[in-house]
Amino acid sequence: MNSSNDMTFMNHLLELRSRLIYVLFSVFIFSFAGYYYSNEIINILLAPINDPAINIQALKITSIFMTKIMIGLFLGISLSFPVLVYNLLLFILPAFENKLNLKKISIIVFLSLLLFLIGLLFGYKVIIPFSLSFFKSISLGVLNNISLNYTIENYLTYFLWILLISSTIYQLPIIIFILVRIK
Repeated sequence: MNSSNDMTFMNHLLELRSRLIYVLFSVFIFSFAGYYYSNEIINILLAPINDPAINIQALKITSIFMTKIMIGLFLGISLSFPVLVYNLLLFILPAFENKLNLKKISIIVFLSLLLFLIGLLFGYKVIIPFSLSFFKSISLGVLNNISLNYTIENYLTYFLWILLISSTIYQLPIIIFILVRIK
């Protein structure tokens, strides 16, 4: 990598393109693995329901297939997160006044991954059970004859968005650190 003073605009674009290719290749590989293991992942994601009052249904022919693709993409993006952070830091490295070395970048990537995993765990163990209990109490409190039937697509989309948001919120310290460093 050249210093930022030596690089032309086209060189910056080529550098960005190569970084994006690494990230997209990583997302593709992990998405394929996520699709392959999607049955096991779906069972893990359905575990917090564990309530006889709630029924999960597939209402469309393509529901299970689209759910598996969604799970694969989510896992691909999640597992590629360290690759994304690493390539992002290497791309913006010339903008730092005090150059970060590879050791500091590795520490930032590790901390970012750790915070991402803590956010996922917090979403899975705290937010999802609380929100399911909350929405169930509101739904069943309206009428006694209502049964809760969620579609698998709707439930897993909600579940994955909660996980994505909670893990992204845990990235705020890293984002603030980077923004402070580049002023």
